[in-house]
Amino acid sequence: MPDLKRNANLTPSVAWALFSPFGRLSRLPYWLGFGLTWVIIGLLVNMWLNGHEEPLTIDVVTVDNFMASNPLLPFVFLAMQWINLALIIKRCQDLGMTGFVALVAFVPLINLAAILVLGFMPGQKEANRFGPMSNTYFRRN
Repeated sequence: MPDLKRNANLTPSVAWALFSPFGRLSRLPYWLGFGLTWVIIGLLVNMWLNGHEEPLTIDVVTVDNFMASNPLLPFVFLAMQWINLALIIKRCQDLGMTGFVALVAFVPLINLAAILVLGFMPGQKEANRFGPMSNTYFRRN
């Protein structure tokens, strides 16, 4: 059997944790990554709500109005969705599942349950085809 640790990156970066779909991710970085994206989205919504001079009515508070308020918001939300998807893929791989299971992130209501289940299930302790241990990934040769 080849030396799994020699072909693995055992000290990945924060950029890997947030943007790459390859490898395995344990529960703590998973929750920290989701917390970061939720805080960013919350700050954006708060800035939008506080940026109005007149009181907001229910017909003004829509996703369309929110996205139209700043031309960068659609790109920020796209980046946040990619980060969330990358976190879910790596978490699935830590549990020994294929990353395609992460597509449940796009199914309403099921996605909330999936995020919680993935966040509380312990990962595999032994090496699997996605990495030798949690928070690692195999190098591509």
